[in-house]
Amino acid sequence: MDIIIYKNIMEKGTQTNTTDIEYISIYDKPKRKKGRPPGSKYTVEERAERARLSTMKYYYNNLEKERERSRINKAKKKNTI
Repeated sequence: MDIIIYKNIMEKGTQTNTTDIEYISIYDKPKRKKGRPPGSKYTVEERAERARLSTMKYYYNNLEKERERSRINKAKKKNTI
């Protein structure tokens, strides 16, 4: 008889989760997504336009240097051909 009462007390003593909210620990690190990150938000045409603008900006900010480089490259082509 004592064993049966003890068994009933143990069954009633267990608690069940009555909420549907998932437990989130504050100590767990957030998981990273698998695979490569998503691609660029720009289209192919927008990327090409941005590259052109960047190149033009660099060229005009370093005009003397770029003109000298251009002269050197033209001289090298004349000598090699």
